[in-house]
Amino acid sequence: MHMLRVLAGLAVLVGLVAVAHAVTTPNSSVTPQTPKFFAVQFLNTDTADTTTKDIVTGAADGTKCVALFANTNDNANHIVTIQVLDTSASVTGIIASGTVTASGSANNAGTGVDFFEPTVWRGLPYDKDSNRFVFLENGDKLQAKFSTSISTSGETITIIAICGNF
Repeated sequence: MHMLRVLAGLAVLVGLVAVAHAVTTPNSSVTPQTPKFFAVQFLNTDTADTTTKDIVTGAADGTKCVALFANTNDNANHIVTIQVLDTSASVTGIIASGTVTASGSANNAGTGVDFFEPTVWRGLPYDKDSNRFVFLENGDKLQAKFSTSISTSGETITIIAICGNF
């Protein structure tokens, strides 16, 4: 009888160990929940070298941007500068700059700039999908400026960001 109790106790212990090994832990990976498409335009009424426009403002739980590019339909080249405003430290830093080339026609877009290219914005990390990205904390901003005035009404420099809010 004693042996039967010992065997029953061992069976219960083995069963508990097996159940403990089967318990899974929740996935702690956090991914953006709300896709966002941000667009901003500079017009001929904006002043070159002084007008700064916000492209993206970090959401309450943060934002991850995976693309940032610019194009123009103007007949002049424009240098577009991207900067980050860290609102918690009140610091603005220039992080990337590229030349958006003239289109020659209001119906055509010139050669655009991909600001996440390694030669344009150095040091951006890659995510698990091999996308280059930048994180923005709550209130942080991606901003843009441009040089060389836009010559004609209706011509623009357009900057697009593809992001996701957490």
